[in-house]
Amino acid sequence: MAAIYIILKGCAEVQNGARITREVGEKNAIGVLAALDANAALRTVTAKEPVHALKLSVEDFEDVLSADFELVKAVFRVVAQHIREGT
Repeated sequence: MAAIYIILKGCAEVQNGARITREVGEKNAIGVLAALDANAALRTVTAKEPVHALKLSVEDFEDVLSADFELVKAVFRVVAQHIREGT
């Protein structure tokens, strides 16, 4: 099941096949797109150093979105960035 992981500490790489598409670090979220459409993620994430992350289930994510329009706008910005970068 899809979930969002918010990195609290550390750094990781996101890969599409053999290609590294981006690095993620503190305060970055992984899995937002998969959580939005409830499909399995198509990327592999590998920690470059020890990572501490918060896991947010899709159900909890949807509950938070329904209560916070500012968060909805932030999610749209993340989605737009992914589309622009092709990641």
